[in-house]
Amino acid sequence: MVGQLGDLSPEGSIAIGILVGLLSTSVQSLGLTLQRKSHILEDEKAPHVTRRPPHRRRRWQLGMAMFIISNLLGSTIQITTLPLPVLSTLQASGLVFNSICATLILGEPFTRWSLGGTCLVCAGALLIAIFGAIPEPAHNLDQLLVLLHRPPFILWMLGQAALVVTITATAASLARYSSPRVRLLRGLAFGCISGILSAHSLLVAKIAVELLLPHPPLARCAGAGAAILPPPRPQARVDFSPLPSRLLHI
Repeated sequence: MVGQLGDLSPEGSIAIGILVGLLSTSVQSLGLTLQRKSHILEDEKAPHVTRRPPHRRRRWQLGMAMFIISNLLGSTIQITTLPLPVLSTLQASGLVFNSICATLILGEPFTRWSLGGTCLVCAGALLIAIFGAIPEPAHNLDQLLVLLHRPPFILWMLGQAALVVTITATAASLARYSSPRVRLLRGLAFGCISGILSAHSLLVAKIAVELLLPHPPLARCAGAGAAILPPPRPQARVDFSPLPSRLLHI
């Protein structure tokens, strides 16, 4: 089921949702890049200079505020107006904006490998949007509960939980090492955890909006809450300096 904004047609609501999604994703990428810039500048200080925690840096504060506000406002509209395949596809646009911000703000090289990887991710997102858009009727609570009790879904969720626990344990075991390669692996591990949990948060939010869509105030509250629920990027606790900025928002 796709929600509508006011008296707009479903097509108009989807167009508004896509525009808002692209705008909010670009602002999120800019916010993430500013946070990474803050980390890089702090790491470049001399050893005898006291390093400030992230929450005391103006650039980091600005980046975090941009990320949270754009995520809150953008997700509230997108979750209500867009079908899940389109909503998932829009998230891949963050890779493009990340590449642009990393090149312009951080001076990271944009190589042919970067171009190839960006094209592959965008092509995958396009295929998901084309072949994953299976029209289905809206479900009520009883129907959703039946679907949630199906063995394949339970096995899938258990597998996802086991994967998150395994990745977390592996990243924790690597914390005592400080080589650049290990730091890169830890950054990728936390990125995988964030992506998995964010995807499930998005699914739960879409279900909540579908159930509450007949009650617009409740649906808006559910969408706003879901915008806050996705786990925050663990940049404040993990050194992401070896991790390319364009990977932080995939």
